[in-house]
Amino acid sequence: PALGIQTIDLGSITSQQQEQILKVPSSVTSGVVIYSVNNATPAEQAGLQQYDVITKIDDTEVSTTTDLQSALYKHKVGDTITVTFYRGDEEKTAEVKLSVDTSINEQSTDSSN
Repeated sequence: PALGIQTIDLGSITSQQQEQILKVPSSVTSGVVIYSVNNATPAEQAGLQQYDVITKIDDTEVSTTTDLQSALYKHKVGDTITVTFYRGDEEKTAEVKLSVDTSINEQSTDSSN
């Protein structure tokens, strides 16, 4: 299952970038940053945006892209999950209905989730 996003671990971004670009609270030290939202995907339909920082899928903490993938693979296509994320300094949640993972068909080496 997929959300339709490309991500990078929050830990691989400098604290300066976290403050100036992401604007997340300093208490947020782990998570997954969305750097791209694909068009017409569950993430876009749920309102997720570039630079949102995902910290949980349902009740599972998400610290890395690997955690995100593991959490997604516990679900089936068509399941609705709750994504907890930060947009700037505000914690938000979104209900996202998972779709088929089409990333295998794309000519991309990015980590697609």
